[in-house]
Order: sequence, then structure tokens, then C-alpha cells
Amino acid sequence: MTLEIPSWLFIANIFARLYFMTALEEGTERPPERPPDDIIDELTMYHKIPLEFYYVDDTNGGKGTHFKYSKEEIMDMISRAKRLIEVTLKTSPPLAPDGFEGSKVLRLSDVWLIHALWKYSVKGKDIAIYGSMTPWYESIVLAMGARSVTVIEYNKLTYDLENITAYQPHELPSGKLFDILLSISSFDHDGLGRYGDPINPNADLQIMGDIKKLLPSEGKLFLTVPVGPDVVVWNLHRRYGEIRLPVLFQDWLVVETFGWNEVLLTKPLSWLKSYEPVFVLKPKSKDEL
Repeated sequence: MTLEIPSWLFIANIFARLYFMTALEEGTERPPERPPDDIIDELTMYHKIPLEFYYVDDTNGGKGTHFKYSKEEIMDMISRAKRLIEVTLKTSPPLAPDGFEGSKVLRLSDVWLIHALWKYSVKGKDIAIYGSMTPWYESIVLAMGARSVTVIEYNKLTYDLENITAYQPHELPSGKLFDILLSISSFDHDGLGRYGDPINPNADLQIMGDIKKLLPSEGKLFLTVPVGPDVVVWNLHRRYGEIRLPVLFQDWLVVETFGWNEVLLTKPLSWLKSYEPVFVLKPKSKDEL
């Protein structure tokens, strides 16, 4: 049976969701158009990973952004999420094809994520989401019965719903623990400056180490990043292949994958097309490191 999901149920990327938001100016720095010379060695893992260029400025020209969502807008997203979940769970998780179109795979990533969250259950749990400029994935977990959602994002966010709280990274209270973490197409951008974040060639690896302290021993991270032959596209994103993907996971155990197709790890493909399977991870214990 082929899964057919109406396209209107998907709010698959930020461009499709712009009508929900009001942006207010906040000061920040415009990202550099080229990586600083002194980080290129580390950025490319000492020239093992190709460097390409596709400049994106999501800082509003250095003015910064502040996204605000009303309760009505969020409740509408939750309603859409409930309908998408209902349709998605009628069939088994689809496999990733050896060849694909980027937009279709973005939709598949949401389908894989829904199956993963449903299997491991978010009901009654406290969830943290890293990297979000619109409350779509927040709506999905709330539609599944999550108790609360905390969003950690470089941009300023205001969500008018009592069980969603947003922090910028430096504002997150110390010692806070969550049952589940989500990072959906987020960490691949870290350190490239696209969203006003500090330039850091290893920010993706560092954040994967840092967030372990936010989880109890049995807590889980649901992660998507672009997968394929390794490349850094300044300042669009990183794509993770045979070189950097194992390093990204060095402190984590892979519990399960949804949508994984090993062929796509090495298959040549434009870095403008994004294949993002869902990895369910848990922190390694001290004995496993």
C-alpha cells in the first residue's frame, strides 16, 4: 500500500510557513560571506571534506529576528499535526528510495519522525527542541500528548501557548532535564553564522556533546541532519557522510533509524537536495565511551 498524504497537511519548511509569523527586529551580526581563513582546516577536517559555497543570511541583514505566534496560530498547527499523524500512522514507515527529489524527501522526514515519536511515545513527557523558527514540530509532539515543550533557538521567539517555552541558548536554566530532545535539520547549521550564531567550525560536534547533560540515562535524542557524501556548504549547511557522521555520533548509541538507506550515504547527489533520515539516539554511558 502506498502512503498518499495530501500536500496541504505538510508545513515542511520555513518558506512554506512564513504566513504564520510576525518578525520584529533584534540586533545581531550579519554572517560572513566566506569562512575566515583560520577555521578552514578544522571546518574541512583538514581538507578531507570538500568546501562549497551557497550564501544565506537568515539574520534579517544583521538586524536580527523575533518570531511571534499567537495561540490561535499554534492551535491551528496542532490541528493540522493531528490530521497528519492520523494519516501517517495508517501505514508502515516508507523506505527511502535510492533516487529521490529533495521536496519529497523533506515530506518523508516528517513521516519518519512521526513514526519514531509514536513508537517511543512522547505522551506525558517533557520535550526540548533545538533549532526552531516555527512551532511545527512543537505542534506534532503536543498533538501526541507531550506535557511541555521547551525550544532552544538563536532567534528570539515568543509563543503564546502556556506549555511552550522558548529560550536563546544562553538563557536556558542550568540543571534542567528533559525526557526527549529533538533536533530536526538544525545542528548541521551550527557554527556557520547563518542564523546569527557564533562562527565555530566544530559547533555541531560540540553541541552533540553538550546536550547529553540535558538527558537522564534513558533519555533519547531524535535527530535529523542531511546525509550523503561529506561536504560543507558555506554557509548553508553541512552534509554528513562516511567521514563526519561517525564523529557526530561518537558520544551516542544509535537505538534505531527510520528511513535509513545506506546507499545514499555515498551516492553522488547535489547538496541542494536533502536526504534526512531520523536517528533515534541515546547517550553512551561512561563504560561505553
